[in-house]
Amino acid sequence: MAGYLQNCWYAFGWAHELENGMLARTALDMRIVAFRTADRTPAAVLDRCPHRFAPLSRGAVRDGVLHCAYHGLGFSGSGECVHNPFGSVPHKAAVRSFPLVERDHILWIWPGESALADPATIPDFSFHHKSNEQDWVVHGYIHMRTGYQIEIDNLMDLSHIETVHRGTFGGRGYINSGQLELREVGEEIHANWWMPSVPLYDLTTGAKLDSRADHFLDTRWSPPSALRLHFSFMPAGTYTGRENSAREDLPGQFQAHLLTPETQRTTHYFWSSKRPTDMNAWMTEEVGRALVLTAFEQEDKPLLEAIEANMPGEFWSSRPIILPNDGGGVRVRRRLARLIRNEQGTPGASAVVEPPEELETQQ
Repeated sequence: MAGYLQNCWYAFGWAHELENGMLARTALDMRIVAFRTADRTPAAVLDRCPHRFAPLSRGAVRDGVLHCAYHGLGFSGSGECVHNPFGSVPHKAAVRSFPLVERDHILWIWPGESALADPATIPDFSFHHKSNEQDWVVHGYIHMRTGYQIEIDNLMDLSHIETVHRGTFGGRGYINSGQLELREVGEEIHANWWMPSVPLYDLTTGAKLDSRADHFLDTRWSPPSALRLHFSFMPAGTYTGRENSAREDLPGQFQAHLLTPETQRTTHYFWSSKRPTDMNAWMTEEVGRALVLTAFEQEDKPLLEAIEANMPGEFWSSRPIILPNDGGGVRVRRRLARLIRNEQGTPGASAVVEPPEELETQQ
């Protein structure tokens, strides 16, 4: 797992994905299988039987015990072998287990030292819980042939909306006239855009409307790779004075963007979007789903995968040009590199390359 932050929470999947019994994925270059124990508690173990190394995900869950398809050995949620159909359980027979917590309809996995896993440090995505009958939350999964940090860069620099998302959210010049503010809140990094008195357009027809709005677009990054977007269109002047303050209490729409490295160059991308409560409150679940699917799968995905395929080498060693709107992504890359280096404990041993120091003056 060199190059990954380990003592932290990653999204492993949506909770409903366990309804069919098991969920097997490669995460951080490890094949892992999740299942529910007899009391419905989610559990995760290495997807490899210690007997003859068969994938445990080829087996079956019976009464909360995961049975290997090869010889029938059964494993508990803690990874302990609790059943051998041929006699007594072999001495020390066990498979590695991982802390797995269900929170806000997400399965969160801790790949590092189990004793350090604290569910209180899981980022807040409580907006996934509906607050009334009119609420809706759409969610999905995309497999990306990109490194997860390229995905983070994309979400921390939302100026790309104006060019990449011309067919859905962008192309109206909002961000070009906006102000970017970077905040550091504990370990989190926030990249917040404020765009006052922008013209409004019909999202379905593209027609320009007569009214104007104050628009904000706020991104919260929680290490290592969980991002939450909060954005809104409010009648111009309604919340004057909120340009440089926290805006979580204001009406709007929330999205989750949860990025878990599968390998160094592929990523599991779990996304969600909730019903707007601002001037776009008219938006139906069908329209909301169609917009995000088009934006993420048809606009973001092919371009980001082309970037990954076109990179001449390691990101910073390739000496990318840095623009002012890259500030959030650069801060995240720097913080993540230092967290990994500190976790590994030995200077010079890290496989992670940090941004060159002179980039501090280019932002």
